[in-house]
Amino acid sequence: MNREHDNNNIPGLSRRLMAVAKMVPYGSRIADVGTDHGFVPIYLAREGQIEHAVAMDLRKGPLDRASEHVLKYGLENVITTRLSDGLEKLCIGEVDTVICAGMGGILMQKILEKGDLRQKKIKTLILQPQSEILLFRSFLRQNAYEITKEEFLVEDGKYYSVIKADVLETIHENCPKSYTDAIDRIKAVLTRKDIYEETAITNSQLIRICDRFGPFIILSQNPDFKSFLVHEKEVCDTILYKIKGVENSHKQRFDEILTKRSDIEIALHLL
Repeated sequence: MNREHDNNNIPGLSRRLMAVAKMVPYGSRIADVGTDHGFVPIYLAREGQIEHAVAMDLRKGPLDRASEHVLKYGLENVITTRLSDGLEKLCIGEVDTVICAGMGGILMQKILEKGDLRQKKIKTLILQPQSEILLFRSFLRQNAYEITKEEFLVEDGKYYSVIKADVLETIHENCPKSYTDAIDRIKAVLTRKDIYEETAITNSQLIRICDRFGPFIILSQNPDFKSFLVHEKEVCDTILYKIKGVENSHKQRFDEILTKRSDIEIALHLL
């Protein structure tokens, strides 16, 4: 590395992006999709955590800024910047790990669907969806992306989930091991508290709860997660109160909120 660039003026990462960076396996070759300013691959390169990075963005402006930062820190031999719609411009075998953070779950799902991950020999995903997280985890579960680790945190009053997942070689219909293990543990906790039989909860409901909150997060005893559940329950109660008496004209919305509130109640029993 060019030592004239080796100063202490390293770009700082937010708590959310630090959680993303810490999930990247040592020695990885990464693609950072939607890299923006390129600070995550720069941090990982400076820490000696990665072998190589392709910092990718659909927008030329942010990618130009990322390129400037890469040059500033003397990392042009480690980090390549590339204009790309998702993983479109990524070559087969070029990386083994994909980072996708700070975008909506539906957009992230589309990127993964179009990305030919197995053909491109990608093994690990580090994901931080901003929305539609229940649907996104359901997509991962049904497409053999095995969640292996999760973190939950709050930053500037917003709640975030960070997900690490393995790309399994073949897609199958079996429920992932992370889910079956979590469901067994949830049943054990609820049984010990004399709640399992009382609620008559089904396996399909437990799968949905794991999709909604995360198979690792739900049993993590994370205080940020508890505050999130309390907040979300209050939001549900407010919505249900507002549509009380006219719920028939908002039946789908009413049922969705009622189901979410029920899932929150189960999750709170686990803490």
